[in-house]
Amino acid sequence: MRPAKHLLVLLLALPAATLLLSAEENPFLRNYLKQDNTDRAPALDPKRVINESSSFLKAREPEMTASEYALYEKVVSMLTVQPEFAVTLLEGMISEKEKPSPAFNFILGNAYYSVKKTAKAEACYLDALARYPDFLRAWNNLAVLYYAEGRHADAARCFSKAVTLGDHAPNTYGLLGYCLERQGNHVGAEAAYLQALAGDITQTDWTEGLMRLYLVGKQYARAESLAHQLLQARPREARFW
Repeated sequence: MRPAKHLLVLLLALPAATLLLSAEENPFLRNYLKQDNTDRAPALDPKRVINESSSFLKAREPEMTASEYALYEKVVSMLTVQPEFAVTLLEGMISEKEKPSPAFNFILGNAYYSVKKTAKAEACYLDALARYPDFLRAWNNLAVLYYAEGRHADAARCFSKAVTLGDHAPNTYGLLGYCLERQGNHVGAEAAYLQALAGDITQTDWTEGLMRLYLVGKQYARAESLAHQLLQARPREARFW
C-alpha cells in the first residue's frame, strides 16, 4: 500500500478510534465536556408563556366570582400593553375580609410577572395552588418562573406536576429534562428528553441535551449519532465539530 493510502486509512479510522477512548482520554470529548455545555440553557421567553396563559380552560380550572370576571374582561387585554395599570386595577379588587378566588390570584400573578414583581407573582401562584391543587396552568407558570430564575429543582417539581395533570407539550418535557439534568438525575432527564423529541424532532436543544447525557454516560455510539444530527442542523457551531 502506498504511503498516501496508509495516511488516508489512518485519517478515516481516527474518528472511530477516538470514540473508543474514555472521556478523560479523548481530547475531543474532554474539550466538549470541559465547556460545561449544560450552561447553554434552552431558550424560553417566560413573559410570553405567562401572558398567553390568560385565557381560562373551562371545567378544568377554578372559576372567578361575577365581579372578578367583569374586571378580568376589562383588564386582560391591558396585561401586555399597560401592565402597571392592570396591576393597579387588579389590586383594587383585593379585600382584607375576603380572599380573591384562585383564578383571580392566577391572573394577578401573571400581571405581577409582567411588571417584574416575581416574588409577588410566585406568592399568587402558590396561593392559587394551595386552594386548587389541580390548577394546571398555575403549575406551569410557576415552573416557568422558577426556570427563568435558575431554580431548577423547584422548576422540575412543577413541570413534573404539570405533566401528571395532562400537559404533554414537547417544550414542557424538554424543560423538565434540562432541569433534571442540572440536578444530576440523568435517568429522568433522558426519559424527559426522549418524550420531548417524540413530540418535536426538530428541537435541537433536546437533541443536544441527550448527547450530553450519553457523553457523560460513556455511550459514545449514541452520542456520535446525535452529534451528526446536530452538525446537520447547526453546522456553524464549532463545539459540535
